[in-house]
Amino acid sequence: MIFSSYEFLYLFLPFTFAAVWLTFLLGHKRLPLGILLVASLIFIGWNERSFLIYLLASALANFAIGLLIARQHEHKQRTLIMVAGVTANILFLAWFKYTPFLLSLADTPLSSPSPIVKNLPLGISFYTLQQIAYLIDSWRSKTPERSIRKYLLFVAFFPQLIAGPIVHFSQVRRQLAPAGQFGGWQNRSRPPARARSIFLVAGISLFTIGLAKKVLIADSLGPFADLAFQSVDAGRPLSTIDAWISALSYTFQIYFDFSGYADMALGLGLMFGIRLPRNFLSPYRATSIVAFWQKWHVTLSAFLRDYLYIPLGGNRRGKIRRHVNIFITMLIGGIWHGAGTTFILWGLAHAVLINLNHLFRALRARWTPRYVLPPLLAWLITMTALVPTWVMFRATSLDGAWLMLRNMAGNTTDQGMVFTNYPLVAALLALALGLATLVREPYDLVLRPARQSRFSLGRMPITMQAILIAALFLGAVVRMPFATRFIYFQF
Repeated sequence: MIFSSYEFLYLFLPFTFAAVWLTFLLGHKRLPLGILLVASLIFIGWNERSFLIYLLASALANFAIGLLIARQHEHKQRTLIMVAGVTANILFLAWFKYTPFLLSLADTPLSSPSPIVKNLPLGISFYTLQQIAYLIDSWRSKTPERSIRKYLLFVAFFPQLIAGPIVHFSQVRRQLAPAGQFGGWQNRSRPPARARSIFLVAGISLFTIGLAKKVLIADSLGPFADLAFQSVDAGRPLSTIDAWISALSYTFQIYFDFSGYADMALGLGLMFGIRLPRNFLSPYRATSIVAFWQKWHVTLSAFLRDYLYIPLGGNRRGKIRRHVNIFITMLIGGIWHGAGTTFILWGLAHAVLINLNHLFRALRARWTPRYVLPPLLAWLITMTALVPTWVMFRATSLDGAWLMLRNMAGNTTDQGMVFTNYPLVAALLALALGLATLVREPYDLVLRPARQSRFSLGRMPITMQAILIAALFLGAVVRMPFATRFIYFQF
């Protein structure tokens, strides 16, 4: 089940929403969160019951390990249990995610994928990272959770389950507590009913904007990228203009697809009284690769920084060690996204770009400390470096990626055109570029004004806001039969 489907919008979400809210308004303190947990478990097992079994097995095991860590008073014992738990999570993820790839490299009768790992369990990469962070935080003397129901809801909460954001237990712990207020809505500056209504409307608006980004923009750009990448994966070269159009189409497709999911997840969380962390900060407005990774997939970047880069030594052990740590961190980030050489090269490419960015800053500070690149030039350099990396991320083979990059560089003998409606493609790309670089993330437009006084979509009059949200929802619903799965579902 995906958010951009009729079964979710007209069946799962209305029934879940009604059950949670009715029990909450009737004065039940624990039952709403219990219903939310059951609904989340139904969501994960909707199409494949084995996915639910894997999630429950992982969650129950990590819950027990967290309690075991808390019971140990000796630091050495706590560390051994934590390391064993983290290792078990990594092996659990590796078994499902990387076994087919490793077997495909071996020239053995076992080279065909095992039925056990044929389908990657939905959300396994995200809820595994969440639980690794939970075990490490518990080891760092942060109190582990003793309520199995609260912990299961933390792991299985359906808005963020499949494609993030990656949530730390400390971020939602108090919000999952049974209380008279839903977690994120308690605010002393206004009556509780007023606060709930404001964030409920904000959540619906944020969900609708995310749905529109996914269905109206990402899924409109997807066919152009798919057509070209299928061509190069089959060994058929493209013209230079077609190669750039396809690369730019995927560059904006993945942003609107993934950020659209993040907006929908945050909106759903607000509708159920749970604030989830932001995952995007307008990344395509970045003027450097370092800034890009501070704005793209924020929760994954924070995880890699806090649980990998800093423990490796960060930038505390000299410049050479910092560059090595960056390479290791980005390599792991690439491998996390998928089992394949293209993902490895994607991670290494970003490691090279980040290190070059740091070297440029160091040289500038030493030789021309007062010189600053013009923002437009810095942005152009950043985007020009970024687009080819998305080619490696999207291509299904090294040969296909290399052919696409060569064609983008002008090394092509093909004079035929893959795309037949260039004005339409140009218009879509112009729209995507404008929305990605000129318009702030919906979080800034919706949630910040809501926290200040009342719900407000920027400075737009409330009537226009309602009309805009209704129009976006109607347009998305009309296009929904053509919607595809979210890109990050495969990770």
